[in-house]
Amino acid sequence: MDAPGTLLAGRYELRSLAGRGGMATVWRGTLRGAAQFETEVAIKRMLPAMADDPSLVTMFVEEAKIASLLAHPNITRVFDLGMDEGGFFLVMEWVEGIDFSRFVRSYVEGGELPPWSIALQVVIDALRGLSNAHQRCDAYGNFAPVFHRDVDPQNILVGLNGVAKLTDFGLAFAVDRARLTQPGMVKGKLAYVAPEILDGSEPTAQGDLYGMGVVLWESLAGERLFAGATDRETLTRVQKGDVPPLVQHRRDLPDALHEIVMSALERRAADRIQTAEEMWESLEDVLLDEGIRTSPAVLARAVADARARLRPEPKPDKDAIANALFGPGKRPTTRPPPPPPPVSTPEADLE
Repeated sequence: MDAPGTLLAGRYELRSLAGRGGMATVWRGTLRGAAQFETEVAIKRMLPAMADDPSLVTMFVEEAKIASLLAHPNITRVFDLGMDEGGFFLVMEWVEGIDFSRFVRSYVEGGELPPWSIALQVVIDALRGLSNAHQRCDAYGNFAPVFHRDVDPQNILVGLNGVAKLTDFGLAFAVDRARLTQPGMVKGKLAYVAPEILDGSEPTAQGDLYGMGVVLWESLAGERLFAGATDRETLTRVQKGDVPPLVQHRRDLPDALHEIVMSALERRAADRIQTAEEMWESLEDVLLDEGIRTSPAVLARAVADARARLRPEPKPDKDAIANALFGPGKRPTTRPPPPPPPVSTPEADLE
């Protein structure tokens, strides 16, 4: 069983459990190289229950292949894909900071809303990364875009260095419509999936921009947009597409910002803003028109403050880690330890 101190492939040490998703756990780890070289990495490991499904293994491997094609300051890098007796694991860039969902929550729990200029700065960074993926060309110069298909606030990491990065391209190629509604697979993700994708259409840039529109609306309003009590209710809300005006939640937003958000959330893909570049440039224009200057230093301070405001999470013990990996009350099957060898005594030696 994976546990703190476990060494993978002779060089990646697991240090602490950082998170758990529908398919995998993410560990904070250390890459250990020659001459006492060390650097922090994120290590993503498939859950044992998922590793037996060939289609899910394919999805996991595809994530590594897709992410390795992308190199941009606003996309987390993938360094390695490994395999041992526990299955595949993905070694990625570690972002010291907080995900955008927790960043927003740090304000809401204190009865506030995030400053809209800070929220825009995060989304602009993420859109830059998204634009790079959408505009990708292959080694021969042929247009070969990558669509994320999993844009949500948990997949935007905001670093203490003041840079936001888009991560987890795990749904980019290998997920079909059935997977989107399979219980437990992408629970909580449906609220960010564009209506046309739920209707069976192929992924497009506009589908990703829709997800980014939901992320931006929620970060400004401080509440969920489409999430219902059940997956069915969420699906109904997304397909209906009713978006309450942001003015119902706050009155400090420029009119131009309202228009950009509503354009990204149009029910029909053809009516939406068309490219990630157009969207982030429009958001930058809003900041410029309001005379607001942003910088990584400003965002870095906001991230540090957000982490300080959040209630500290208890360190997981061995039982908590086992529950996360194998489910409550379940443990991997292990052989009982061998009995201890007999103790030799002077009397026994004389017999």
